[in-house]
Amino acid sequence: MLWNTLANIEFETKSGKAVFKRLEESANASMQELEVLIEYLRIGHSLRSFEMAFLISCVSKIIKSSDVFCEKIIEGKFKFKEGELPQELLISPDHSMKIILLVHLLFAALIILVSRGLQRNIPLEKWKIDANQFGFHDPNLEDWFSFIAESSQKSLSQLIAVMRNSGEEEGEKRLLAALFITALEVVNPEDRFYADVLLVITAHSHIWRREIEDEIEELVSKGWSRAASEQSFALRTPKIHAPGILRACHDSARGLKKAANILLAANNAVRLSVPNQILTQLRNLAQE
Repeated sequence: MLWNTLANIEFETKSGKAVFKRLEESANASMQELEVLIEYLRIGHSLRSFEMAFLISCVSKIIKSSDVFCEKIIEGKFKFKEGELPQELLISPDHSMKIILLVHLLFAALIILVSRGLQRNIPLEKWKIDANQFGFHDPNLEDWFSFIAESSQKSLSQLIAVMRNSGEEEGEKRLLAALFITALEVVNPEDRFYADVLLVITAHSHIWRREIEDEIEELVSKGWSRAASEQSFALRTPKIHAPGILRACHDSARGLKKAANILLAANNAVRLSVPNQILTQLRNLAQE
């Protein structure tokens, strides 16, 4: 799988798509098992270039090819370096897993669009049509789409209520609410902290982490830079904590590492009792 390895290196180093196109050319109709590799990389390139309209088609192709792909892995015909392909794509998904995979991908697209201020470019109607066309019929998915459609009409207090609802069935909506909250300019520090921690901890094990972590870092950094400079009066003992928050925001680190450091710096500036397990996760991320 030399071309796949080279295409992954090309993607990681942001060196264009020439090798990826060569990987596409190396596949043909009799090599369906390669479609998983190709579509996974295509998704990465699409997210990076904000081409979000055809993501569901890519996921559908991955799922259709997954059985053949997994068989080849069992037979030892495919070998991968660690991290080259997510574990979620190395198993044959049932219907609920398909929906979860799709929601995680579309949420990654939302993170990127929201962090860039491109909410109006969310292709929600296209997603709805494609979800039905490609067999992703599910009431929870329809409910998820509805929440996105209605989010601009929801008040901050309504979004906060959804985000803080820890019910298992509300998990994906909580993340949507957290994303929309953290993108706002004026949010009290406790709710911003809650939203950012939710996003950062979720992104840590997200299948498309490499595509979204810089976007989350940008959201977290912008929000806390503003909170510590323009809205420091809302922090606990701002003269003590605001400088540390700003230092973390201006640090040269990247991705979830930087986001976690910012949240650790903000922890003592908010009136929240954070579980030790969450703090440990943030500390581990900050040391990556």
